[in-house]
Parts: sequence; structure tokens; C-alpha cells
Amino acid sequence: MTLPIPVLIVITFLLQGFAYFDHISQVGAGPAGLVSALVLAQNGIQVRIVDKADRYHVGSRGFGVQPRTFELFKTLGIVDEILEASTPIPTMRAYKLPGGTIPVKTWDLYEKGEVWADRPFANGACLSQETLEEILRDNLRKYGISVELHKGLVAISQNTDTVAATLAVHNHGEPTEATELVTAHYSSTNVNIGPWSDLPFKIGATRKLLGLTFEGQTRDADGSSWLVGVKRLRVKLIRVDS
Repeated sequence: MTLPIPVLIVITFLLQGFAYFDHISQVGAGPAGLVSALVLAQNGIQVRIVDKADRYHVGSRGFGVQPRTFELFKTLGIVDEILEASTPIPTMRAYKLPGGTIPVKTWDLYEKGEVWADRPFANGACLSQETLEEILRDNLRKYGISVELHKGLVAISQNTDTVAATLAVHNHGEPTEATELVTAHYSSTNVNIGPWSDLPFKIGATRKLLGLTFEGQTRDADGSSWLVGVKRLRVKLIRVDS
């Protein structure tokens, strides 16, 4: 799992500045957005968090939690919940072919570490992104904050005091205003929200709404392509005792 360590660090250092704002709108309720909202809420800042999806995310884009991430979970006060829900990183094993029933090599994916004063969490673990997000949402509810689903960002404007954002809500637009806007919506999904479905929700929505570009931008004409396959498999496990 790619937990947004930079997001947490940046927001922690900027909290002194955010303290001057009385309301922040958070767009995106994945791990990055939920962590951002929780950090702000724990520091007494009113947060509204929305997500373009019509349901909570199911599954994982990644599931590895690194030791440093556990330290950051501790600063949020949720590390015990995370550890209870986590499982050890599985041992890797290679089998002799053909047949694939005789193990020929067993190894750890990561070398086991030891706990030290400056490293309170020595080893990583596995945790479903779905479970992580559920834990973060549960902790946000303690501050009276719930994720508002099926609301996507479609327009941004600002003046000297506030940021005005337009959210697509089902088949109508909902204007909202805040003193600051934080966005952390992931880029790989598209959601049907009525007449706004053709707007740039897919790739870098916030960046495009602001008219920003970045070096290294990939274009369709460069001849490169990536293929990611997802296939549900039904397998029969056979235990072989030596």
C-alpha cells in the first residue's frame, strides 16, 4: 500500500499556517485524503471531505506498510488498530518445475530488522487498502466527519480570502466555499456524475482545472503503452507433506 508519507509530513509542518483557516474542503477520500483530513481534524480544523466514487473503495492497489509508516500511524493515534488488522509479510517460496510441488528455495521478501530507540517498528506488514481506509474513516467519525460520496470536483476559483469549488453531485452542481482546498483524489477511475461525466476526472483532475502541466507528461502519440490485467482465478490448493 502506498500510504502517503509525504502528505502527512507536509500537512504536519503546515498546520501552523492552516490554523488561520476556519474551514477546509478535502477532495478525495483514498488513503492520502483520509490521512490529510484526520491530521487537520486532530488539530481542531473543520474539514469537509468528498469523493467522486459512489461507494467506498474495495480491494487494494497495494498492501505493504513500511516501518516508517507505522511511526506516522502512531502520531495519528491509530497504530494499535493498524497493527491488529495487519498480517506479517508472507514468506516467498520457489518450486521445482515441472510439477511445481517440490520446494527448492524459501526466503523472506525483506530482511528482518530489530527494534531500536530510533526505529520503534523494525519490520513491515501487510494491510488491505480497504481495511486501512475503513480504520481512517472510523477515526474521522470521532470528530463528526463523514465522507460524502458521489461528489467530484469540476471547477475551482479563488479570491483573497476563500477558495470556491464546484462539486458535481449526481445530476446537478453544488457550489461550496472554504478558506482552503486540499485535493488528493486518485487518477485511475472515472465516475458517471450526469452531465459532468466528460470532464477530466481521470488523470490529474485538479492539476488540469488549475491549468498546470509538469515535465515528463506522457502522451498517447509517444508509442508506449502499458497493459494491466486483472483476472479472477479459481485454484485448488494441494498440501504436500515431506
